[in-house]
Amino acid sequence: MSWKDIKTIIIHKAVYIVIIGILGALCAVGAKYLLTPEITLKGDFIYSRVIKITDSNKTAFNYAGLIVGNASYANFIKNANTQAFDYSKVYSNWNRIDDQKKIEWLQRSIRVRGYKDNTFEFSYLIPSSHISDLPYLEKNGEKWMDGFMLNAGQMLKKARPQAKIQTVKSSFISPKVIKNDKRSILLKNAVYGFVAGIFVSTAVFVGIPFYKHR
Repeated sequence: MSWKDIKTIIIHKAVYIVIIGILGALCAVGAKYLLTPEITLKGDFIYSRVIKITDSNKTAFNYAGLIVGNASYANFIKNANTQAFDYSKVYSNWNRIDDQKKIEWLQRSIRVRGYKDNTFEFSYLIPSSHISDLPYLEKNGEKWMDGFMLNAGQMLKKARPQAKIQTVKSSFISPKVIKNDKRSILLKNAVYGFVAGIFVSTAVFVGIPFYKHR
């Protein structure tokens, strides 16, 4: 097949090629519109609380180890449904997984740092990819830590009745909200879809007679 033959095929099929290109553009735009969120979150949500534990019992004790131990997490999960925080907002599978999986998720999310004089910083980190409702988290994130500290107090009371938890400071860092420019994104994908449709349809229309004449 000569270049002249190829040119002839393209001219004769030009209308179909353009139509397929337009369809490719529409498909690309439709898919991108459905998959592109209104906003993108850059960074993670981190809530931190510094606490100080006072205890008249001066014998050595691993306070942080108790608070973030498996028994403490199990007790926390047991009471999670009674707390004023919806954990499915930050982990969509929360209500569908078993308690062991919940413990593993909490172990990945909660961090502790120890300082002098029984002072500790507890924080939890939620990756931006897990956040389905940032305004809810910003408004209610403190309730998660309140529930966690309430559970910590309950565990301490069983092991060290004299120990008390005092809050020193709380703070949070929120991810940056970037509003996606859907118009430019869709226009770019329309061009890509149109060009892809043109190339694919041209290859098909030229390829069929080529293989017939082999």
